[in-house]
Amino acid sequence: MIDSVMTSEEFPQWFVDLLVLRATDKLDADQQRQFDQFVDEHPDRDRIELEAEKYELTAAAIEMGLENVVNVDSESAMNSMPEALRKKVLEGAKRHFEAMPATSEVAAPKTPTVSRAPEAGLTSREALAWLAAAAAVVLLLTGWNPFAAPTAVVDNGSAIENRTPTVEEQLADFLSGEEADLVRVDWTPTDKDSDASGEVVWRDSAQQGFMVFDGLRPNDPAQSQYQLWIFDSQTGDKHPIDGGVFDVAAGQKTIVPIDARIPVADVSMFAITEEKPGGVVVSDRERLPLLAKVN
Repeated sequence: MIDSVMTSEEFPQWFVDLLVLRATDKLDADQQRQFDQFVDEHPDRDRIELEAEKYELTAAAIEMGLENVVNVDSESAMNSMPEALRKKVLEGAKRHFEAMPATSEVAAPKTPTVSRAPEAGLTSREALAWLAAAAAVVLLLTGWNPFAAPTAVVDNGSAIENRTPTVEEQLADFLSGEEADLVRVDWTPTDKDSDASGEVVWRDSAQQGFMVFDGLRPNDPAQSQYQLWIFDSQTGDKHPIDGGVFDVAAGQKTIVPIDARIPVADVSMFAITEEKPGGVVVSDRERLPLLAKVN
C-alpha cells in the first residue's frame, strides 16, 4: 500500500494548505466546502483520505508529546542526550535558523516556548514548519520518542531495557484498571455456521483496547488480512475508523491490540472485515465475519 500513497506534491498548493489547516486547527464553512468538493471530484478518493490521515496522525502524535512539556530542565535534557543525537539536533537547529529571514532587536528567550497550534490562515509551509519545530522541542525537552523502548533502573542505579510484556500480560493489565469506562462486548458471527467467538475490550479515555478471537478462520497473509473497523456514534456508520490489520493462525486463541488510526470519541460498534493484504481505506464490507455492538 505504501508505494501507492499519493504525495502532497501531487495536490494543488491550496488543497495542501487545507490539509494542514484541517489537521492542526479546523476549517471554516467555506474551506470545508472547497475541501469536500475537491475530494468528491477527485478520481482517487482513497489516496486523498490516506494523505489527510498522515497529516492528522502527525499532528496528534506531536500533541501527545506536547502534553509532557511541563517543568523540564532543557539544559540537563540536552546534556543527557547521547552525543550523536545531541550533535544531530544542534546541526538541525543551526540549519533551520540560518534559513530563517534575519530579524533585529529580538531577544531569544532563556526557556523555549511551544505554541499549542498554528493560527488559522497560515500557509502549508508555515504550518508544517510549526509541526517540525514542535516535534524538535518535544524531543529536546523531554526526550519523548514514541518508538523508544522503555527503560528501568536496577538497584545499582544502571539503566536496563525492560522486557516487553506479552500480549496476554498487556490484556490482563488493561482489564485490571477502572471499570468506569470499560467497554466489553462479545463478537457475534454474521454467518450462523461459524464457530468464531471472543470479545473486544476498549476504553475511550485511554484510546486503547484489545480483541480476543477463538475459532476465527485462519487467513493467508499473502492473500488477505483481517481489518478492524471502529464505529463512532459522533461520526455515524458511513465513516468508521480504521483499527488496524491482523492475522489469525490456525488452532490457537488470538489476542490483538487495537490500533485506532484517529481518536475515537464514543464507540458504538466494532466490525471485522477481510481485505487485501495491508488493508484498505474504505471497505466494501462484502466479507464481514464478525460484529460487536455496544449497548
